[in-house]
Amino acid sequence: MTADDGDLRDRLTRIEGKLDLLGMQQSTSSAASDRTHSDHEERLRALERWKYALPITAAGALVTGATTIIAALKGGA
Repeated sequence: MTADDGDLRDRLTRIEGKLDLLGMQQSTSSAASDRTHSDHEERLRALERWKYALPITAAGALVTGATTIIAALKGGA
């Protein structure tokens, strides 16, 4: 084994270490990305529930208001 072989082995060892580190960083980044995606999905679903519930609530309020006005007019007459 020559000095060049030892140098080459050291370089390969450093490269392997760097690749392992990159792999760990990638898996950590992927987990964080999955959590962020899940959070966004949850928020969108909540907004969609409000989007569909709001017109029904408004219609109910209008019917209640109209009923109250009619009852007040009949009672006052």
